[in-house]
Amino acid sequence: MHPNTNSRLLISATTTTTDTTDDTADTDTDTSYIECELYIAESTIPNAGNGIFSGISKKKNEYIGNGDKAIPIIDVWWHNNNGDNNGGSRNNNKFFNPVEHYVWEGSSMGMGLEVFSHNDLSTFWPGIDAIVNCHAGLLNVEKSTPHLDDGGVHRRIHPSAGSISPYNSMLQHNGGNGGNGGSGGGSSKVSRDIPIGGELFKNYGEEWFLYRTQLGPIPVQSNYIEILQLMSTLQVLVDYNNEGGSIIYNEFIKEMQIIWNNSRTLNALYDFTWNDILTVLGQNSERERERHDDMGILLQQNATRSIDYLQKYGKCIDHIIHKQSTINGAGHGGFAKRDLPKGTVITGTPLIHFPNINKKNNWFHMYDYQYCDNGQIMVRNRTNGPYGQQLLLNYCFSHSETTVVVCPYGSGINYINHATSTATANGGGAQHATNVANVKIQWSKNGTTNHNDDWLLKTPKEMIDYNYTTHLAFDYIAIRDIQEGEELFLDYGTDWENKWNRFQTDWLTYDHDTPYLKDYISAIEYNTLYGNDILPTKFEEQEQDDEEQQQSAEVYYPNNLFLRCHSILDIFENDQDVIDYDRDDYFIEYYNNWGGEHVGGGDNNGYECEILERHNYEFADTPGETESYYTVQFIKNNNHQVTKRIFGVNRKLIKFADKPYSKF
Repeated sequence: MHPNTNSRLLISATTTTTDTTDDTADTDTDTSYIECELYIAESTIPNAGNGIFSGISKKKNEYIGNGDKAIPIIDVWWHNNNGDNNGGSRNNNKFFNPVEHYVWEGSSMGMGLEVFSHNDLSTFWPGIDAIVNCHAGLLNVEKSTPHLDDGGVHRRIHPSAGSISPYNSMLQHNGGNGGNGGSGGGSSKVSRDIPIGGELFKNYGEEWFLYRTQLGPIPVQSNYIEILQLMSTLQVLVDYNNEGGSIIYNEFIKEMQIIWNNSRTLNALYDFTWNDILTVLGQNSERERERHDDMGILLQQNATRSIDYLQKYGKCIDHIIHKQSTINGAGHGGFAKRDLPKGTVITGTPLIHFPNINKKNNWFHMYDYQYCDNGQIMVRNRTNGPYGQQLLLNYCFSHSETTVVVCPYGSGINYINHATSTATANGGGAQHATNVANVKIQWSKNGTTNHNDDWLLKTPKEMIDYNYTTHLAFDYIAIRDIQEGEELFLDYGTDWENKWNRFQTDWLTYDHDTPYLKDYISAIEYNTLYGNDILPTKFEEQEQDDEEQQQSAEVYYPNNLFLRCHSILDIFENDQDVIDYDRDDYFIEYYNNWGGEHVGGGDNNGYECEILERHNYEFADTPGETESYYTVQFIKNNNHQVTKRIFGVNRKLIKFADKPYSKF
């Protein structure tokens, strides 16, 4: 549970444990015999920091990973504008942004509900999606999108509402779709076979590398396609004469690679020999080449580490699964995937550090807005100070005697809820009486998980480096034997507990019978109850005082909700009728898929829309049966400007969403 009063717990540069946990736990326990499907260790890509490795072989179309909580980061460039109210933008606003290289574009992760515009919304997704590297020639894990699930937290009942991200991985069984198990499934789909010890790679997108010119001419995905086409053409030109191909390859192409060393395409050849290329292309015919058209078979060996190496120099990050917490109102919790003896390093996590968080300089601050120049420019209103903090702060650690804040991005750790270290403690509602901390944190050993002890002695100013890399790390240690399926608890510290109790007391003083709380219902709950009901048009909403309208089955939804239309509709032109697609299997797939891999990078939570008309249709294959279809118009920005109109939209492509920038 992570209330929005402050960040978690106490840390200290002079001790390796929290000041409220048992320091006597044996952290040198031999746990190499414990099963592990995922490790964190030094990446096989030079200077890439940490990487993730599979502890077992995985086949294409299986799933890997236990899932993690994804956290939206809202308008961070705008809120951190260094000017005096100039609006702020990525083009003119240089500021220290430690998460820049660890986030994904928010709209591609289905987080379009948090803001009016999708242009400045990022997703921080700890675990695989924050640690995984990208090798464009050896991509083996597909992009994932989180599932919207608030964990049963209700704003009228639970004081923790608003402090927990509702975005979570949806686990899939390797034997089929769906499921919520820990073993035998995962959160990310495997796109090519991964050997034991193989490093995981996801596609960052070509722009990620093209924008970061300081990384040099690293080949992107299209370059590997181009080099294969070039080598295939060469093979045809020499009429599959291997000796002739070898001469041209060595005496011309490899020489050009040296001379033209800024070519991403030629760099995709690395130090491969002509025989290596023939292994990829096939030696005798175009037909045989089609069986091997993959540069990855040459790259895999150098992207694989032995299990002995991973056990010695890496850490298992496969011991935590998530499901509903045993604490009422805490949302999801972290649970032991298997038996964990006392002293087990449950997981290791690098830490993103924010060196100088204070009243004047605070990356997490969020400000209200005001309009200038007759409403033409929206700028920060700093007169009254910040109105809140980024949600990410609730998943970070701090200390009252330092300005440094550190945010872990290891696997599963953001599901670990709070419990004090003694059973006699009364958490003031923050915990159940039987919950006692069974996990502690400590600094990682020097040199592991990219942790550098020298950084514990640096000043905050010395920690600021615009070419950001992580240098600090935590280990999560079992302080007693933990059984499979047992929920994991960490003592967040007395400062956190006291502030949580004060926050809860203040929250209980609110009048929860006021209409906006008493009648509150979340979009998730509303979609569950009324997801198939007939929807009113915007004109019927305006006429809902009419007695006939009030008695109809149409839903007039609460003020805290608005309608959203599926992002697949955005591919159609203005005034296009899509009803003819409604019997197409490919189109039907999207009805229940608002966040899967087939959305194709769109916003899986859709776009704001209004209903203009409703019509009943009868199809030839279902005579006598009618279905309601809608004419909708898209609204895509905070000025509520209409962008397009679509006819014949199925009810299943329309859902409810919570209004952005609103608490109720």
